Amino acid sequence: MSRHPPDTKRASTTLSNDLNDLGFGPDLASHVPEHLDGDSFIARVAADHGALLTLIGRGPPLVARPGVPTDPLDRPSVGDWVIARYTGGDPPAMVTALLPRRTVLVRQSTGLAARPQILAANVDRVLVVTSMNKDFNVNRLERYLAVVAASGAEGVVVVHKADLEPAGERAWRARLGAIPSAFRVVFTSVVVEGGLRPLEPLLEPGGTIALIGSSGVGKSTLSNHLLGGDLQRVQSQRLDDDRGRHTTTGRRLFVLPGDRGLLIDTPGMRELGLWSGTGLAEAFADIERLERSCRYRDCGHGSEEGCAVQDALSDGRLDERRWEHHLKLQREAEFQERRRSKAESRASGRAFAKQVRAHKKEAW
Repeated sequence: MSRHPPDTKRASTTLSNDLNDLGFGPDLASHVPEHLDGDSFIARVAADHGALLTLIGRGPPLVARPGVPTDPLDRPSVGDWVIARYTGGDPPAMVTALLPRRTVLVRQSTGLAARPQILAANVDRVLVVTSMNKDFNVNRLERYLAVVAASGAEGVVVVHKADLEPAGERAWRARLGAIPSAFRVVFTSVVVEGGLRPLEPLLEPGGTIALIGSSGVGKSTLSNHLLGGDLQRVQSQRLDDDRGRHTTTGRRLFVLPGDRGLLIDTPGMRELGLWSGTGLAEAFADIERLERSCRYRDCGHGSEEGCAVQDALSDGRLDERRWEHHLKLQREAEFQERRRSKAESRASGRAFAKQVRAHKKEAW
C-alpha cells in the first residue's frame, strides 16, 4: 500500500483489477468516488485489534484507526472494505468510510447489554466446523446454522476428524439431524490422504470463506493446512474430555496460496447468542414448511385440529428435540428483539434530552 495511490483519473477503472484478488468487485466499485484524493485509498480489514485495525490492499499491511461510529454495526470489522486516509501520524491511517457489506455475520455480544458483535463481513461461504468427537452437539450446530443463515452467506457444515468415526459418514449423517438442503455437508480429516479434498470446491479466486465453531473442533488445524503453514497455533486436545483449547485468539483474514481466495479464521466460541431471528426460517426449513401446512393460519401448534406440526411429531417425521430447540431459539430471538427495542428507546430518550439541554443553554 504505497504512500500515494495511483493516478486518481485511472482509479475507477483500475481498482477492481488491483484488488480483485482480495475480493473487490464491481458491486463495491460502484460505491467508490470516481476520484479519490491523493491521500485516500481502498483497503480490506485483515485484523481487528480493538482500538486499531490492520488493513491490506495494494501494498504492505497498514495499521489504521477505525473511527468512532455511534452504532456498533457501523464499526469496521474483519472482512470489511473501507476507504481510509493517510494521516502522517501514528498510526499512519484513519478509516473514513465503510463500504456496503454483501454479507455480515453477527452474534449477540457476551454480557448483559443488548449489543451486537460482528464476527466477519463480506463472506461468501461460512464453514461451520464440528468434529466427530464426544463434544458434538446437534443443538449447538443448529444455533450456528441459524446465525449463518441470517448473515446472507452460504452455509456449509464441515464435519472434521472423520477418521475418529469407525461407522463412517452414513452414521454421522443420521446424527446431524434434519439439516436443510440449503446447507452443504462435507467430511474432512487431516490424517487421511485426500481428507481435505472436499473443501477444494468451496475455494475460488477472490472468494472469502470463514471458519466458525466451538473450541477444539479443529479450525486452526484446517486453517494451517489450507494456508500451507503453521500460521495458527494449535494445541492438542485434552484426552480426558475430548475438548480442545482455544488456539485462535482473534479474527484474522488470510490470503490463501494458489489463487484460492481468502480465509477468515475465528476463535472458538463458548457462546453464540442470536442477534436476530431472521435465520431461523432457513435453519429450520422443514418446520417452516409444516407450519405453513396447518389447517388454520393462526395455529398455535398445540392441540388444534389439523395441526401439521403435531401430526409430524406423532408419526415421527419431526423429532421432538428439534421442535423444542426451534421453540427455544424463537423465544430467544423474541427476547432479544424486546431488549433491542428497549435499548433503542433509551438511546433515543437520551439524545432528545441532550437536544433539550442544548436548546435551553442557547436560550440563556
